[in-house]
Amino acid sequence: HAEPTTLGLKFLGFSEETKRNIKRMKVAKDAVSVGKLSGPVGTYSNLEPEIENYVCKKLGLKPENVSTQIIPRDRHSQFLTTLAIIASSLTRNDFS
Repeated sequence: HAEPTTLGLKFLGFSEETKRNIKRMKVAKDAVSVGKLSGPVGTYSNLEPEIENYVCKKLGLKPENVSTQIIPRDRHSQFLTTLAIIASSLTRNDFS
């Protein structure tokens, strides 16, 4: 059996969790908002870092500090994990 509670407490819990999720999403968005034009292995053999900086800035991205053929996948993992946490929050706050 459950203890009695108030609807206000339920809403407060939902509000606080939503605030945390908004912060998480901002951090995850920043982590994944990077670009890479440093060439096939990240050595800038075909163009200068200034060009990468310019293009990334125009696209609203930050240049990846160190990359090889790809932007490191941990950035995408962090973003997807954040989405999973937010999805689990939605099930916690089911009022049905």
